[in-house]
Amino acid sequence: MAPRSSVGFACSLTVLGPPAGTASASSTTAGLIDSNLALGSKSGYTFTLPLGSGCNASSAGINTTYDIGASPVSPGVTGQRYFCSDLSGVIQFNASAAFQDNGNGICNTGTPI
Repeated sequence: MAPRSSVGFACSLTVLGPPAGTASASSTTAGLIDSNLALGSKSGYTFTLPLGSGCNASSAGINTTYDIGASPVSPGVTGQRYFCSDLSGVIQFNASAAFQDNGNGICNTGTPI
């Protein structure tokens, strides 16, 4: 997966969400996901993009990596597993704990789906 050359990967779910009203999609409201997911919660899971404290921008200010996590809102009730995906495109799961960003946009160890 390659980032958009001038911007890179998204730093938040909100920029992937829908534009307001009848506005056109843009680099700040791409219209790629629905408004619930853009706010970080859907189908009993909380989604976090990125997992860490911020984006991993290169010296040119381009976000060259990403990681996204999904955790059950209520473990054991709304979901049984925690999920993570990163630049590799592999979705991983962990049955007992949420994923943590190790600082370089790569999910820590999990089991590939």
